Amino acid sequence: MFARRSLLLLVVVATVWSPVARSAELSAERKEKLMWLDQSLQKVVTLYREKKTDEVKTLVGEIDSALSAYQVANEGDATLEPVLAPFRARLAAARKLAEHSPLQVASITPLAKPAAAPVPKPGTNTPPPAVPTPTPSATRPRPGVRPMPNANGEVSFTKEVVPILVAKCGGCHVRGSRGDFSMANYAALMAGTGGTLTVIKPGKGETSILVEKMASGEMPPGGDKVSTPELALISKWIDQGAKYDSQDPSTSLMQFGPDGTVGAMPGAAPLARAAGNEKVLFMRDVAPLLITACFDCHGNLGGNNNSGNFGMSTFTDLMRGGQDGPVVTPGNAEGSVLVKMLRGTAKGLQMEARPRMPRNGQPFDDTRMSVITTWINDGAKFDGEDPQMSIDLAYRIAQAKLATHEELTASRMVLAKKNWATANPDSPAEVIEMTDFLLIGDLGPVRMQEVQKVLQTERTKFAAAFKLPTDKPLLKGRLTVNVFDKSFEHKEYSRVVELRELATGVSAHWGFNYIDAYACVTASKDSADTIAPLLAEVMIGAYLDSLGSEMPRWFAIGTTRNIVSKLHAKSDITKQWEDNLAPAMASPLKAESILNTKNPDSNISAISQAFVKDLMRSPTWAPLMATIAKGGRFDGAFSQAYKGPALPIMVQWLGKR
Repeated sequence: MFARRSLLLLVVVATVWSPVARSAELSAERKEKLMWLDQSLQKVVTLYREKKTDEVKTLVGEIDSALSAYQVANEGDATLEPVLAPFRARLAAARKLAEHSPLQVASITPLAKPAAAPVPKPGTNTPPPAVPTPTPSATRPRPGVRPMPNANGEVSFTKEVVPILVAKCGGCHVRGSRGDFSMANYAALMAGTGGTLTVIKPGKGETSILVEKMASGEMPPGGDKVSTPELALISKWIDQGAKYDSQDPSTSLMQFGPDGTVGAMPGAAPLARAAGNEKVLFMRDVAPLLITACFDCHGNLGGNNNSGNFGMSTFTDLMRGGQDGPVVTPGNAEGSVLVKMLRGTAKGLQMEARPRMPRNGQPFDDTRMSVITTWINDGAKFDGEDPQMSIDLAYRIAQAKLATHEELTASRMVLAKKNWATANPDSPAEVIEMTDFLLIGDLGPVRMQEVQKVLQTERTKFAAAFKLPTDKPLLKGRLTVNVFDKSFEHKEYSRVVELRELATGVSAHWGFNYIDAYACVTASKDSADTIAPLLAEVMIGAYLDSLGSEMPRWFAIGTTRNIVSKLHAKSDITKQWEDNLAPAMASPLKAESILNTKNPDSNISAISQAFVKDLMRSPTWAPLMATIAKGGRFDGAFSQAYKGPALPIMVQWLGKR
């Protein structure tokens, strides 16, 4: 209790001697911004005392972003340092208040981890279809930052910094873009938050936002914090100019090996795609064996902190090998290090005997060894979606694709109940099973039945408008529709289950990854008529994603909202979407930010809707959608329909607005 009172005092104490009140030399604009920070920090205390923890967290995040932006905007002004110092101290105390209600992260695992037995026999079951390798990211480097080779004594980005970023920040910012900040590659890292707020200031490690966040312990949010030596290494790299020591700044950080090289090691075979008629398939037969027996020591994403510097969390890592080179030699099982390690016949570089693998686990029996050797002798081919995707996730996706509608429905119901209970344990949910939907929410029995009727009506209207069959499920495995009585419950679901902050101005969104298909809608004050467009939006959006075309979020939102606007032309919701376009176009958003974001706010959604509306006027729209409906990949279908990729087309479109 004493600690909390001390924090409360620290948050408000600066108001007595606030530098804002006694700094006559500050401009009126600067004073106004500092006054906002001052008043907002006082409000944190009020909200905390009123036990409005969700609002505390939101406000602290807004204060953090505003203070960071203020520091960047006034970089180099030494006179502001004594003015900002107390605000930083108060913000640190406010963060601790916000942390007094810790969040628990839900693990999205609707399909059980594969058991050690039984082992699928070669040649059984129907394999999942092979999907072409995804097109590499087209992210451009930040202007003014040139890739430079390392000199003696300089910290290596690829060998020393990348392993830390992947290990500590990979889940939220390398494989995702939580908070609209991506570390997917060097270019994205240097671009900063949303491509506008830089987090790295070359030459200034200590004052770079990335270092400040790590030093305060705020990032990463879990228990695996950046250690003091790791932080010093990152800060030194920034002090030395935050230089890049590889060839292409758009190369995914996940592609760098422990030695800083990209792609396969010398001697490693190129990726070979399975035709689908092989006796043994990697995703169906080999992956479950590796996940069960090997991932405890070699399953860390990115290939870092794995035993022997050998990771197999992704297919790329597996084929890349470890500190001694490649471990799989396609076409030659007996000569593959992996087989020798599993049999206990492997030798080290000094010809010393290596222990049998898995270490401290049951040796592979003849049946399991037959699966591994057959796969390697047949070419060690890959039949998954993305060789850089986690094998564990890819396996569960493959299993979801192979599951029947009934099996996937049952799996998603378990996941839906678990996610709701984890995100909002104090708000028991009512569950209503429908033919195409699992409706789960806390609106009360009467409102839940109203939503049920509206949802069914929207499904009927959508099916009629687009001539969809009514005797088949809209989505395999049903769509889970979460309806929340309070907006903070919606935000909490996004934080806990999706591990991200809900974007500004969003009251409905959906997610789809084969394992799960779900939608979230805030419905506290909405009537049946008002909520209809929102339910239609998430239903149609999830349906489009289920087509499997790797459709980007901007296109899905733009297409969905244009469809809903036709079905609900007189709705206040659809009118508001149209009204949002003018202020959205006045924002400093760039085409790259709009096209690459996976968590669009109201501005990006409005621009996406307008852009897609213009695309729909072209006669090539119908063929594009026909190709997507047949399972064609979006990138290729779009480029074919509009004679080029989306980026230059949107840049030109924005220039005409």
